Amino acid sequence: MNIPAAITLSCLSLGFGGTAAYFALGPGPEAAAAGPATTAPSRDGTSDRLDAIERSIEELGREIASQTVPAAARVANDAIDDERLAAAIAAYFEQNAEVAPAETEDAAADPLGFETAEEALALLDTLSVEDSQAIWKRLIELGLDEEVLALAQAAAEAAPHDPEAQLALGNAYIGRLQQSSGAETGKFATLADKAFDAALAADPEHWEARFTKAVSLSFWPPIFGKQNQAISQFETLVQQQAGATPSSEHAQTHLMLGNMYQQTGQLDKAIAAWNAGLELFPDDEGLRSQLTLAQSGR
Repeated sequence: MNIPAAITLSCLSLGFGGTAAYFALGPGPEAAAAGPATTAPSRDGTSDRLDAIERSIEELGREIASQTVPAAARVANDAIDDERLAAAIAAYFEQNAEVAPAETEDAAADPLGFETAEEALALLDTLSVEDSQAIWKRLIELGLDEEVLALAQAAAEAAPHDPEAQLALGNAYIGRLQQSSGAETGKFATLADKAFDAALAADPEHWEARFTKAVSLSFWPPIFGKQNQAISQFETLVQQQAGATPSSEHAQTHLMLGNMYQQTGQLDKAIAAWNAGLELFPDDEGLRSQLTLAQSGR
């Protein structure tokens, strides 16, 4: 291995591609006459340290170049010189350990870190549908989206009476739906709705499954007539909540029910739904805002 190649590989292995490129090309005559190239100093002093490396290696290169070495012995001497260069660079970074580690640590801290479809599915189970969009985008780019959906479907089929497994499948379809368009959107929306139905068949009182089903129905284009189905699901949920311990998330049911009434031209019912919600959750800003806007526009 020649000297420029050794420097290139050593610097690349430490993450300094720019420095490696400089030495691989070698300084031109003008640069040699003017002295070492300078770099605008950075706030953390990294450029100063890189300049120091450049000067040290350049001096070492000139020293080696000045030696008269017979061609037959040059291969052996190249190996020795490569070792000296690698040792010099390693020693420098050992003494200045703060130069590179921060960059490599930042690169390794991948919030979307997964390597297999199984790992991605496990990660999705810990995220909301909204937060999962970055994962689905990455899955589609990697061509793993169909495999993840197949794994979720297999888990649901293996536990037909487990509402959580059915809900997870429905959420997977919704996550994939949000990265689709055209006919694919309708396909995944239909599959999600069937999965939510399976969850509710296993547990008719499952709040999240019914709420998610109702919300997904509310986003269908009006031409499909899903709005009335969404209203029916929200009305059922309001009834079920009346017999359960109040929870802050229950306010969303009243909010969404009122919104659906408003969208279908039933403003009086919408106002009644928001008022009913405020009686139970007087601090909910969403309910209060919707009610204020509706009453001011009458």
